[in-house]
Amino acid sequence: MTRWCEAGRCIPERLVVLVSAFLTMFFGSSLMSATGIIHVALLEHFQEPVPVTAWTGALFSACFCLGAPLAGMVINLVSCRACIICGAFLNLIGFGVSSFVNNIYVLYLTYGIIAGTGQAFGYTGSFVVVGFYYGKQRSLATGIVVAGFAAGMVVFPFFTQILVSEFSLKGTFLLLSAVGFQTCVFGTIIAPGRTERALQSEARRRREISKTSSCKRLYDAFRILGKMSFLIFCVSIFLWCKSLSIVTMYVTDFYHSTGSSMAEAAFLTSLIGIGSIISRVMVGIAAVDGGVDRKLLYFGSYGVIGVFTLTLQFYGTSYWGKACFSSLFGLYTGGSWTLLSPITVELVGLENLASGFSIEMVAAGLGLLAGPIVGGYLINDVTGYSYVFGYAGMMHFLAFFSGLLMSLFTQQEMASRVTLEQKHIVASEKTEDIVVLNENKLERTSFLSQPMDD
Repeated sequence: MTRWCEAGRCIPERLVVLVSAFLTMFFGSSLMSATGIIHVALLEHFQEPVPVTAWTGALFSACFCLGAPLAGMVINLVSCRACIICGAFLNLIGFGVSSFVNNIYVLYLTYGIIAGTGQAFGYTGSFVVVGFYYGKQRSLATGIVVAGFAAGMVVFPFFTQILVSEFSLKGTFLLLSAVGFQTCVFGTIIAPGRTERALQSEARRRREISKTSSCKRLYDAFRILGKMSFLIFCVSIFLWCKSLSIVTMYVTDFYHSTGSSMAEAAFLTSLIGIGSIISRVMVGIAAVDGGVDRKLLYFGSYGVIGVFTLTLQFYGTSYWGKACFSSLFGLYTGGSWTLLSPITVELVGLENLASGFSIEMVAAGLGLLAGPIVGGYLINDVTGYSYVFGYAGMMHFLAFFSGLLMSLFTQQEMASRVTLEQKHIVASEKTEDIVVLNENKLERTSFLSQPMDD
């Protein structure tokens, strides 16, 4: 990799990392977009109630985020490359073993936990490595990489439906294991950059010097939660992902139950990915401009999509209404993933990016776990999906208000920081005046004590 460096700047290497991270997102992390298709296939195959079946997709989506802290530990101890390769093997094992399972409760472990954790490793490794390689263009680079996830959202719902139709559920799991394992190749290409190596060296040095207990180290790792702005940011992520998981899990079945065929429902679900691609790239470009408030882009989109989700039952029965919702949902939610990295750096600093992102993924995972389970109990034969999408819309509105509150606390913290810095400057200036005054007094005393020349 070093032969690609020119004049101390690894620009070609950065491009290789960017492409590899994009493809890792596409093959190894976007399979979560097909949970709605797999959910319908599980309902038909096992004939279990909706709440029981919903646990499989809920665990898969939740482990996609809850596995991030474990992935962050691998990144801090080894590298982003090792994290992505581990994720490839977890995808292979999780999906592969699921193809031989005949009990839905065993799928909680194989498909839900193991394969879901594999998705988390690929996503976290790709997400963090871009933050290490890019500085001022971090928002744009992150937008390009997470567009790989959105591209998978376009392909995999329709692709998974074809697999289910041609090879049944078991064959689908087996083929998806092969698809997820492709990320091993892209992870091998990604080499640790200078920033990553420097941070790892510093972390090793601190571990060698530190004599504190494991509890104290855990406290140090989560001390950034003491910042109110970051804590509220995590709450907004929880609420947003709770709504996101409800729509992702049940929108395909909703389209099918309102007159669309499964092929049409899969295509309409894929439209979410098309809108998400546009959103992630455009938000990444907009966030590079210093005049655009990233936090405003972040929480403003929640208020808009909350209206469309809350009123879906009134216009989502026609084909064009469904296409409109899918496109707008991807357009107003996809960009939020692009903003996670730059907002995290703004709130907690680059040195805490891996830890901060891991905590955010825990909040997201809890939301992704709770959403489908609550939604499963809200579905009934009388009201259908009326309460489900109404509840999802309310969660988006709460995420909007949480994001607004986070922005206000950030401004207060910045104002307090500026005031503190000004006090330090004033104190420093006063100290300099005292030193100069003392020096002048010493000079005058020394002058008076000297003997006069004749």
